[in-house]
Amino acid sequence: MKRIFLLIMIVVSQLFSIEPRFMKDPAISPDGNTVCFSYRNDLWSVPYEGGNAVRLTSVKGLDNAPDYSPNGKLIAFNSDRDGYRAIYVMPSEGGKAIKVITGNYYMIDWFKDSEYLLLMKGHQFLGNKMYKVKIDGTGLVDLDAIGYHFSDLSKDNDEMVFCYYGHPHRERYQGSTNGILHILDLKTNEYSKLYDSPYTERYPVYSKNGNGIYFARSDSNFFQICRIANEEIGKKDPKVEQLTNFDNWSARDISIAYENDKMVFEFFDNIYKLDPSDNIPKKLEVNINEDLIEDPVVIQNNVSTTDKFYVSPKGDWVLFKYKFDLFAVPYEGGDIKRITKYHAGIKDFVVMDDNETIYFSAYIKGELKLFKSSVKDISEPEMIEWSKDKFIESLRVEKGKLFVYFSTGEERRKLALKNDKNDKFEEIVSDKYVLDIVLSQDKNLLFYTELVGGLYSRNLYLMNLKEKKEKLV
Repeated sequence: MKRIFLLIMIVVSQLFSIEPRFMKDPAISPDGNTVCFSYRNDLWSVPYEGGNAVRLTSVKGLDNAPDYSPNGKLIAFNSDRDGYRAIYVMPSEGGKAIKVITGNYYMIDWFKDSEYLLLMKGHQFLGNKMYKVKIDGTGLVDLDAIGYHFSDLSKDNDEMVFCYYGHPHRERYQGSTNGILHILDLKTNEYSKLYDSPYTERYPVYSKNGNGIYFARSDSNFFQICRIANEEIGKKDPKVEQLTNFDNWSARDISIAYENDKMVFEFFDNIYKLDPSDNIPKKLEVNINEDLIEDPVVIQNNVSTTDKFYVSPKGDWVLFKYKFDLFAVPYEGGDIKRITKYHAGIKDFVVMDDNETIYFSAYIKGELKLFKSSVKDISEPEMIEWSKDKFIESLRVEKGKLFVYFSTGEERRKLALKNDKNDKFEEIVSDKYVLDIVLSQDKNLLFYTELVGGLYSRNLYLMNLKEKKEKLV
C-alpha cells in the first residue's frame, strides 16, 4: 500500500512540473545567489545553482526587465498591468509592487544608493534620453544625456556604458548601424567610443570589482561574451578577451552580480550562467512546479481602445477601427455606432468633406478592395466596382479630393483620383511608384514623388490635373 501511494505521489509531481523554455530578461542578485527572469508575462526567481523557480508576480499584463537593487532588497521592473507602461518596485522575495512612474519610461539600472533608478524614454527628434528618479516617484531629473536600452552604470555612478544601434539577430551585419559601445562621463556629459568592430557589440555591463567591462560581441556567426580590462578602457584599439566560443546560438542580454561578477544571459530558449572563476558557460537548470494551463475564458475591458482613428472634417465625431470592423463615436464621447459588421478586416479609411461619406479598404479573399459607406445611413457597405481588379494600398484625402494608391499585378503603388460628382476613378499615374502627394490650394496642381527602383532615389513631378500633363521638376 505504501509503495502504491509513493508511486501516485511521483506521477502527480511529474504532471505538475515543467521545464520552462524561452525565459527572458535574466537578472542576477548582487550576491550572485539568485536569478530573476520573465516567463509567460510574470516574474520568477530561481537559485543560481538551479532548482525550483518561485513565482514573484501574477497579474494580467506583461512584467519584464527586472533588476535587483545594489543592496539586494528590491527588484525594479517594467509592467503594463494597469493598461499602460510603468515602472514598479517590489521586495526581492516577492510581495506588493509599488508604482514608481508612468509615461513610457524604461527601467535601465539602479544607482548605488538603492534609492534612485536610471530610466530611458524615447523622444521624437531627440532620441533616447536618460532620466533619474527616486523609487517613491519623486525627484525626476532629466540627465540631458542620450543612451540605449542596454546601458549600465559604473560602481561609483560616474560613468555609463551603453551600446548604440546594432541588431540582436543579425550577427553578420556590417554597416553604418552595427552596434558600437560608448562610455558617457556623467560628470562632464562627454562621450567616448569604447569599442567598435566591423560587426556588432551589445549588452555591456561594468564589473563592480575592477575587472573592466563585459559585453557580447559578434564573431560574424554568434555573439560571444567578451571582456575589456580596466587598463584597456580608453585606448584607441583596446585588447578584447573572448570568454566563450559558442557554435550554435548567441549570448544575449547579460546581467552581472554586483559583488562577484557572476553572470547570467539568454541563450536561445534557456538561461545560461558564467562564473569568471572558470569561464565555463553552463545551463541554468530551472523547474516550475505549477500547472500552467491557461484560462479558456478571455476577458477584454475596452476603454478608449482602437487600432486606428480618423477625426471627421468638422471635428464632431471620430471614425475608428477595432479588431476587424469600423465604428463611429461623437468627439465628446457617447454612444458608439457600428459601421461594418462582417469582420472582413479593415485596412485604411477616410471621411470626406461632407462629414458623412466614408471610404475604406477591406479584405475580400485576401485582397484589399475599396468600399463606400455613410455615418448616417448604416446599411451594407457598397464595394466600388472600379476596385474589383485592383489591390487597394492606401487612401488619402487632399483638400476634399480622394486619392487612392493601388496596385495591379507587379505594378505597385499607382495613383487614382475620384471624380467629384460620382464614384468613377481616373488612374492619373499608372507608370510610376508614387510615394507621396501634395495638392495646390486651387486643387489644379499636384506634386508627387516617385521612387526609382534599383537606385532607391526619388524624383519630383508636377501634374496639371485639368490638362493631365506632367513634368519632371
